[in-house]
Amino acid sequence: MVHLTNNARILINIKNHINNLELKEREKSLLSEDKPTINFSSYCYDYKENLLDDIADRLDVGAEKYHEEVPIDKADDNERNNVYESYEELCDTLVYLSAALLRKKEDSNNVDMKVINELFQNILRSTILLMGEMSK
Repeated sequence: MVHLTNNARILINIKNHINNLELKEREKSLLSEDKPTINFSSYCYDYKENLLDDIADRLDVGAEKYHEEVPIDKADDNERNNVYESYEELCDTLVYLSAALLRKKEDSNNVDMKVINELFQNILRSTILLMGEMSK
């Protein structure tokens, strides 16, 4: 049996979720007559490997900075709460995206602000849902 590191397990999990999401989005776009603001399946195809590379880099930076990989099992770290930490990170993301929306075209770096707005709304929705789940 091959023992995978926590960070390797996380990357495999994210890759599997991206692949599943890509398939669902393709099916949805084939069945839908409405054209979505964001062609998500195209983004998945074009950028998923870059995203996985960026996530792998972030995991490496974290492992070096904190001298450990992200804990998964309670045996790794019984005190950490990955769900709450992800909530905090989502809040940070909302702050940065809100600032980008407020700045608008001053420094858009060729980013479509409609896409940023839709992304902001989706992350806001997800953050509220996570908050609700944590309060149960």
